[in-house]
Amino acid sequence: MYFLKKTISILLELFIAQIIAIKNGEFLKSISKLLSFLRSDFREDELITEIADDIGKLKADLVSINGLKGGNNKESSKQRDRPKSVFSIEVKLLTTSVQLTEKFDWNAETSELEDSFLLHRFSWILVLAEGQKIDSRTFMTIANHWIENNKYTRRNKGWDSYSISERVCNLILLMRHFSIDRKEQDLIRASISEQLSFLMDHLEFRGSSTNNHLFNNGRALYIGGAYLMTMGDETTIEHGRIFQAAGINIIEKLHHRIFSDAGMNREGSSHYQLIFTKWLLEIIWTAHYISDSEMVKFIKKKSQKAVEASCFFLDFDQFPFIGDISPDFDIGFFKDLGKVSPAIINGSIFEAEHKSASGIGYFLYADEKYDKKLSYLDSSFQSDGYHLIENKKISMLFYINPNNFVGANTHAHSDIGSFVLWHKGKLIFDDRGRATYQNNKRGDDARSIASHNGLRINNSEPIVAHNLNSFPELHTEMYLGKSPIVYSLSKRSIAIRFYGYSRRGREIVISREFSIGINDLLIKDCIEGYGYCKAETFFHLGQNLKIYKDQNNQVIYQDGKSIAIIHPKKQIGKGEKWVDTGQYFENYEVISSKRYGSYDNKQAFVFRQKSKLPIENVYKITFI
Repeated sequence: MYFLKKTISILLELFIAQIIAIKNGEFLKSISKLLSFLRSDFREDELITEIADDIGKLKADLVSINGLKGGNNKESSKQRDRPKSVFSIEVKLLTTSVQLTEKFDWNAETSELEDSFLLHRFSWILVLAEGQKIDSRTFMTIANHWIENNKYTRRNKGWDSYSISERVCNLILLMRHFSIDRKEQDLIRASISEQLSFLMDHLEFRGSSTNNHLFNNGRALYIGGAYLMTMGDETTIEHGRIFQAAGINIIEKLHHRIFSDAGMNREGSSHYQLIFTKWLLEIIWTAHYISDSEMVKFIKKKSQKAVEASCFFLDFDQFPFIGDISPDFDIGFFKDLGKVSPAIINGSIFEAEHKSASGIGYFLYADEKYDKKLSYLDSSFQSDGYHLIENKKISMLFYINPNNFVGANTHAHSDIGSFVLWHKGKLIFDDRGRATYQNNKRGDDARSIASHNGLRINNSEPIVAHNLNSFPELHTEMYLGKSPIVYSLSKRSIAIRFYGYSRRGREIVISREFSIGINDLLIKDCIEGYGYCKAETFFHLGQNLKIYKDQNNQVIYQDGKSIAIIHPKKQIGKGEKWVDTGQYFENYEVISSKRYGSYDNKQAFVFRQKSKLPIENVYKITFI
């Protein structure tokens, strides 16, 4: 039923776009855009085509080598006669746990697709290894069991390109961590070569929708290729050389599509900033390890910038989840990222077991001489859409999407005009967080403006977001409208203007002004336009905070102790006297998430009104 309602809603948006196009004299152009998905070049992208052509030449070299050498990846009789080992270990996935034994079926069904992906990507072994809950013998037994029992067939799971990329890198990371003897790596080495050959044929080229997945493919090809080049066998070295060349091609040509010049990811997600930075650190660690000076030269400053952007988020007392939540690694895995990154980037690495750092630093061993934590909270990434205003007690973070739509290749949400607020390091107003990628109501609600601290007008979203309320690639630039702007900014104040609600034919412009005092916050919302509209302003509380109404005010509290008082003022209509148009606060409970697949209840409230435009709402929040 939900899917049907969503389909009808998207079709309605596309229909309205054609009506507006007629009024604007753009009907033929709009229809052409709408029907463009029928063309073979619908998502054609010059850069992606160039990369695909380069990879095609390398694939031809790979085929040539296989032909001359009489094939590859043939198991020896010793491998086929490998004795079966007994093992039993509990694996905690995202929404469930499984018991791995020698009889485990790797193709068992899961209710959450990301559980299956995580199982086959082996990142959970890194978590167990860090906690010293798995030894090298058990790791090797599980890895060999997967290889022997999950050969590629169309029905077998774990053979999607992203999972191959994660698994190959994690296997190499774990073999290095456990100091696995080269003689014991024969089956894994052959499997890595086979998986990378498969990956070369299934790289995630998606035209203009190509995203971080292809960059991850490049990471696996580079790191996997470097690993194979150290194995000694002539054919293996040749395969490694080709895989590494393919990885270099992708990394060097696609980097600027994934990261901005400031090192921030272009997908509008704070959690994925950490994931992507981890990829860069693994690449530069490998480049130093194999003395690839060209890759070090290319990626060194870029890695440093990405670390700075990551520390921008990590330096908040409580991490701000802007955009999507990644199922790959929890935030805790990155807490030492700022501490270990300088040594990794500068090549001060060693292979001995390293336990003074956790998470990423536990596996990317770095010289302890660089025991300093990078801090970049005072830096701003305004060109990437992130704006920070603060004083000694209050901090507010805004993500103002630099684009006028949310594309298919991003993790951004429909959150224009929203904010996250801390008082004395505690999250007071927060986003709900997206705990599932499933195409259902729960997954979509988390992307909606109603799950962020923003405004919704006439039940509409402030921006066209891919597969939420429409498909931006099917709309004209005029319909998508102007990009949001920050028209005033100082250390303690910001003013934002956005235009997305005008796309349906009515000129509606939203201006939000925020000003921080010594111990208070003033929010002024101006909704300009004509006629009547239904306006909703959402406020989502941080975890464990509650709210109650005290006369005309709202009081935020925790454990019986008041934290802040919200004083809403009545609206002003058309510059006339104060008028009351039935505005009211509604408190309600929402489902939030700080980890993919997990849910918690928390409180939110919304200020609803039906008013004649223009209107102005003012909220003063006093912290106690």
